[in-house]
Amino acid sequence: MGKGIHRILLGNAPFGYLAELLIRVVLVYTLLLVVVRFLGKRMSGQITNVELGVMIVLGGIVAVPLEIADRGMLPGLLLLVTVLALQRAVGAVQTRSPAAERAMLGHASTLVRDGVIQLAELEQAAISQQELFSLLRGAKVRQLGEVGRAYLEAFGCLSVWRRHEALPGLAVLPNEDDEYASRLVAASDRTACKYCGWVTSSPAQRCAHCSREHFDAAVTAAPSS
Repeated sequence: MGKGIHRILLGNAPFGYLAELLIRVVLVYTLLLVVVRFLGKRMSGQITNVELGVMIVLGGIVAVPLEIADRGMLPGLLLLVTVLALQRAVGAVQTRSPAAERAMLGHASTLVRDGVIQLAELEQAAISQQELFSLLRGAKVRQLGEVGRAYLEAFGCLSVWRRHEALPGLAVLPNEDDEYASRLVAASDRTACKYCGWVTSSPAQRCAHCSREHFDAAVTAAPSS
C-alpha cells in the first residue's frame, strides 16, 4: 500500500528528490528571469511570431530539468543561454537588415481602407468580420466610415488611423445590442454592404466591392446622447 502511494505521488523518485526539486525550481526560475530580462522588453509586451517561438522553446527547455529526476540541470541551463544568444543575434540581424526583418516578422496587413474592408487581406490574416469588428470596437470605432486605415501589425495588434471627418458607414456594433444600435443616426440617402462596408448613394442589388447582395442603412459618426 505504501509503495503504491509512493509511486502515485513521486513515481520512481525517492522522497529526497523533493528537496532537490525545490533547488532545481529556484535555479531554473532565477536563470529564466535573467534570460527573459536580456531578451528585451518585447517579450513582456505584444510579441511577434519570433518571440512566440522563443517562448515555446523556453517552456520546453525548463520542463526537462524540473520534471525528470535522472536528468541533470546543466544541459537545460546551457540551452537557455544558447536560446538567449540566438535571439540576441536574430535581433541584431533584424536591426541591420529591413529585408531580413520583413522575412522573419512578416508585414502589416491593411484590413480597412477608407471605410471598406479589404477582403483579401482579411482572408489572408485568417480573421473573420466579427473578429475585426471586435478589434475596432476596442479602438472606440462605432462605424467603418470613421476609419481611414486599419492595419493588423505583424505582432497581432490593430492600429487604426481615423479620418478627420467621418463618412457614413457600416456600424460595427454587436448584433445583440439593439438598444445602442437604435441610437445611431442613419444616413437616409446611403446604404452600406453588410459584409465589406462599401457605401453607395444609389439603390444597388449587388455590392461593387464584394458582390454580395445584403445591404443595411449606413450610419453617421455619433450616437445621440
